[in-house]
Amino acid sequence: MILEDWQNYVPYFSTGVAIAIFFAGIIFALRMKKDKVDHMANLPLEDPQDNANSTHH
Repeated sequence: MILEDWQNYVPYFSTGVAIAIFFAGIIFALRMKKDKVDHMANLPLEDPQDNANSTHH
């Protein structure tokens, strides 16, 4: 099937892909095991060595 005005469908396709990725992320997060969630929640956000040598405040 060849569409003459395929440009009209690009926004719908892009929105559909973005929504699919969003819901896939939600499903992935909801299916994670509690011990994995707890482990990831306790990970440090910065390396302590980088923080000591950093000039940014």
